[in-house]
Amino acid sequence: MATAAAGDLLSQRAYARHRGVSHTAVQKAIRDGRLSKAIVKGKIDPTIADEEWELNTDPSTSSNSVTGDPGNAVPAKRRRGKAPPMPMDLDGAKGRSAKGGGGNGDGGNGEAHDTSYSTARTAREVYNAQLAKLKLDEQLGILVKADDVRVAAYNEAKRARDQLVAMPARVAPMIAAITDASEVLRILEDEIEAICRELSGAKRG
Repeated sequence: MATAAAGDLLSQRAYARHRGVSHTAVQKAIRDGRLSKAIVKGKIDPTIADEEWELNTDPSTSSNSVTGDPGNAVPAKRRRGKAPPMPMDLDGAKGRSAKGGGGNGDGGNGEAHDTSYSTARTAREVYNAQLAKLKLDEQLGILVKADDVRVAAYNEAKRARDQLVAMPARVAPMIAAITDASEVLRILEDEIEAICRELSGAKRG
């Protein structure tokens, strides 16, 4: 690589000689935006251009033997990591992507890609927060399983039914010889109240 004097502005061909690459490689770097800050009045500041070249060119990619230009080098600002899969389709994001007409519906500028990734990340955080709250409520006893509630309600109803069905046979001998209607009523009320107390106590236990 030839060395350019500090502060000198070079033509594209001169900078190509300075970098040891072809004129085509320099033109492509400018067209791709990899030397955007180094262009001054149509010339190239080699100091700034060298920094941009190193920063915006993927060192893992081998250079083309003819042009000296990495085959898949892209501007650093356009490199984007692959977004994780979306947990759900929010706000019709997939529909908007399909209408966009491109592979990711962003018109080639990556903006829709960023928006869908941000939406997916927000949805994932909301889902995780809701799941954590459900687990906490269950541990605190605020939230119980629906099956447990149904089983408990069935058992209590069955106990009440059994007690009420058995009551006539139990009190019949007591009221058979009683002619006072108020006394019969008192005995029946006492029996019903005793059953209710028993059921209430069993539920609290």
